[in-house]
Amino acid sequence: MVRSRKNKLAASFVVTVSALPVIAGASACRKTTVDPDPEPAAKRGTTGVYRNGDTCYMSVPVSCPPGLACNPPAPPPVDCPPSHLDAGETAPPSKRPPGKEAWLRVKPHLYAASFGCSYTPEQFCTPAGSPHECLARGETVKVACTSIADAGPTRFSLAPFTYKDGLGVCHEIPAMECGEGDCADAMPEGRVVDCAP
Repeated sequence: MVRSRKNKLAASFVVTVSALPVIAGASACRKTTVDPDPEPAAKRGTTGVYRNGDTCYMSVPVSCPPGLACNPPAPPPVDCPPSHLDAGETAPPSKRPPGKEAWLRVKPHLYAASFGCSYTPEQFCTPAGSPHECLARGETVKVACTSIADAGPTRFSLAPFTYKDGLGVCHEIPAMECGEGDCADAMPEGRVVDCAP
């Protein structure tokens, strides 16, 4: 069976190669693990950026196997690159992995909801106009939280938590309050700590 390259398989697949005629039995076969070739940059879509109000978003190319419909994820918010800043606007954080100073920074998310709270760190992706590629995103951290009674609109009290950012640095965030939804913009900077083994 031939698989389309658009199916971006994450796992390796096994090819059985027969070294002798079938009558030789199982000992005549050996298994070879073959990793699928990564999709060449020329065949990947390009990263795009657009601005809507005060927020910039990254448009991500999505390819679907023939005959199937895709439900692409919502465009993630990113720090606006210099080309999308208005005069007088403050430049976004400049920290980037070495050699990737022009890459986009996908913003982190701190979600608070009745079913639970969590923090997802930042991610770095190629700049607009480049073949789309992103570095692996840090692990999402569950955050202990409780709803605050009689606080008007739904609010939550979040316990202190520690996370590792996109550069591999660990941060400890103190206890805080947060409205329902994404409240990463209200999160205090916290302090740098040693990463637990």
